Amino acid sequence: MMTNIFRKKLPDGDSAAVSMSWDQFLLRRRFGPSDYGLYQGDTNPATFSLLSVFRPPCGKTTNDFIAIKFYRRKSINSNLDITDVYFDKNYIYVENATRLFYHETEWHRLEMLGSAPLGLTIRSIPSDAVVTMQGEAQGKTPLIIRTFTQPFAAIQVAKSGFCRRSVFTPLSPGSSRDITVVLPKKNDNTENRTRTLDKARNLCALAEYIDQIQDTLHKIRHSIDQDIGEWGIESALLTILHEHKSFKPSDEKKQYRSLKTWQTVNRLASNV
Repeated sequence: MMTNIFRKKLPDGDSAAVSMSWDQFLLRRRFGPSDYGLYQGDTNPATFSLLSVFRPPCGKTTNDFIAIKFYRRKSINSNLDITDVYFDKNYIYVENATRLFYHETEWHRLEMLGSAPLGLTIRSIPSDAVVTMQGEAQGKTPLIIRTFTQPFAAIQVAKSGFCRRSVFTPLSPGSSRDITVVLPKKNDNTENRTRTLDKARNLCALAEYIDQIQDTLHKIRHSIDQDIGEWGIESALLTILHEHKSFKPSDEKKQYRSLKTWQTVNRLASNV
């Protein structure tokens, strides 16, 4: 599952946080009641289809849990914790689990988010462009994110002297995706045309994604869906509302599609 692996010291309560890059996992392996190995390395997304994804509670990071034991159920035997636990900068992963339990003065429970890690590669022509995803800077192209977990990507690619490009694309959990963005040289005509075309393309992708949301919304109201998940819906809606609120395409068919999509988003937002 991992390559270029090297072992690290398991931190205690007073140790500094373990440094993790976007494209690496930490594996904590249990060998005995008090014998653990911590390994850091690159990931192969194709091998992680069986992993369940968990998010740390609000106010905590994955570093806070590297030395915490996780259980599949509450247990009076502290030595029955899960053998292999994976961490990246944002999430905790274990195999085949819908919930995790851990004990800190009392029992706490984490619910599965549902989406397996996804390998995502973003390139640009020309290269060395700044990539922003879901509103957060990620680095420069070519950019490889081996543990991207969200069910969609709202990407912006920018480079001085070139038009900024925006891409909205749904993603399939557990697969790999390679996206190449061509940046036209910047002038008034190309900038306006590029922005308009990007918004039109993104609306089509957005409409398809909305259809997926509609198909699974009734499941999400009762339980977290395996493919998209309540967390993904919330994040997607926030991005959609931000990115497309002021978009008014001139073409009548696109305008109708935009209105239909916007009405759908508002309806979904009121129900989630």
